[in-house]
Amino acid sequence: MKKQAKSEITVPIQVILIAPPVGVDFGVQEGKGNEYKTIQVQRSKATELRFDCWITAKNNIADGPPNFVGTVVQGPSTGRFIYITIGKSAGQIDSCWQRRIKIPLQGITWEMIDSVVDAPKRLLQASIPGTGKDGGPSCATVKPIDGWKVVKTGERNTQQLETTKMESVKHLLSFVTNSEANMLTVHLDRAGISFLIERLTLLRALVDRDECEDCHLFTTNSIGAELSSTKLDGQVNEAIVVQHVKLYAWTQQWAKKHRLLEE
Repeated sequence: MKKQAKSEITVPIQVILIAPPVGVDFGVQEGKGNEYKTIQVQRSKATELRFDCWITAKNNIADGPPNFVGTVVQGPSTGRFIYITIGKSAGQIDSCWQRRIKIPLQGITWEMIDSVVDAPKRLLQASIPGTGKDGGPSCATVKPIDGWKVVKTGERNTQQLETTKMESVKHLLSFVTNSEANMLTVHLDRAGISFLIERLTLLRALVDRDECEDCHLFTTNSIGAELSSTKLDGQVNEAIVVQHVKLYAWTQQWAKKHRLLEE
């Protein structure tokens, strides 16, 4: 079907969030800037979350790809996307997370849109990993696994995600405090040292670009598999295994602003 100038076609889309961390609120951002609101808020459990929206494709670029608009569409005309808000950003005030996932709309073609329009029981679908490399919710730009697909309503992509969350910890890396929490012991083996160096190297690279970022490490007793849950037996100073370690990487400017460094 050849598009006419300035024609507009509204189509349904569905985003499937696979294996997100349990107990976190996710939603779709509607609107821009500080005036946005979060719709379709869902709390993650053990499987997947689905978000259904409508976007409009405009043909106001001669011989170009669809120009998407709508209340959930974000970004410039050359790089449209939608946001999935997470934790505090989705209104979960008591969450330790405050993130957003940017899902690019690139890859949706006029042919795909035509296929959806020609069959009312079809929609455009994208599956993305819900858990990031740090064991927390995915964040920043996350491209759909195997791209955008045209599927029948009620179906899902057969492509399965090999989740980034490991089933068990493959290294020794445990943080243990004494009962007063005024002493910290860290246990590592060679693999644990390598793992920690890798995470710190990633944070260092971000700081070198003047970017502040954080990294979350969890035990399998929590929601991840980055930390082991072991401690020395019979040691008075080894009382509490830390289940969640959060590493902040600050630039000097922001560290001073938050009074983490003296002027």
